Amino acid sequence: MNPTGATHSPASAPAVAGQAAAIPFRQDSAVSLPEAGGMLVAALLLLAAFYGLAWYARRAGWLDRWMGGRRIEPGGNMAKLAVMERRAISRKTVIYRISDGEQEYLLVESSASIGLARSGKHA
Repeated sequence: MNPTGATHSPASAPAVAGQAAAIPFRQDSAVSLPEAGGMLVAALLLLAAFYGLAWYARRAGWLDRWMGGRRIEPGGNMAKLAVMERRAISRKTVIYRISDGEQEYLLVESSASIGLARSGKHA
């Protein structure tokens, strides 16, 4: 017996818990088809916006710093480059004779590496 005079038995505790209302299970699906379609459309719009921004940034030259590409100025020295001759040494190795208007260079391209050397000839 406790100080209030009521007696508690271990058998009466589950009866009290069983009288409380149970939490009902969710009857509808977690994600409906229109919600999933809306998320898919939103993801596609974000992807298209990112692609458009990347395309514009590349065209505007904003990415040249990270892409490693060099812009060629019209009428600059790069406009004078010409491949004079191309020889295949093997299936995976090719030698190019290149002229820039003043000097000639030999460019050796293989599957392993690329090498460039002056040929000693003046164009």
